[in-house]
Amino acid sequence: MTPPPTAPQSAPQAVPQPSSEPTPLSADERLRGVLNFAPYVAETLVTRGWFRVTADSPERMELFQAVGRRVGEMLRREVVGYVDGDQILLAFRPEEPSALPDRSVPAIEA
Repeated sequence: MTPPPTAPQSAPQAVPQPSSEPTPLSADERLRGVLNFAPYVAETLVTRGWFRVTADSPERMELFQAVGRRVGEMLRREVVGYVDGDQILLAFRPEEPSALPDRSVPAIEA
């Protein structure tokens, strides 16, 4: 008995590899990201004083810088971002010490 004929074998298809680069955000996605992250970041800044996140691409760095600006507008306080490698830390700008002495505390005389 002879085996039934088989279909000709085709060369194996290459499986597409996922791209190591994420798909860039559209303008709408970026805006939604800023608007959705801002309340969470604002709450964290108010309770903890800082917010840290991994931002492993220039696009993510820009996104969280925009989130920081939005939070600053929401809270009416200046928010600054500090970058360390692939991390960005958002915090309130430290208040500048007053150049004039505080007159409510009496000066110590020697």
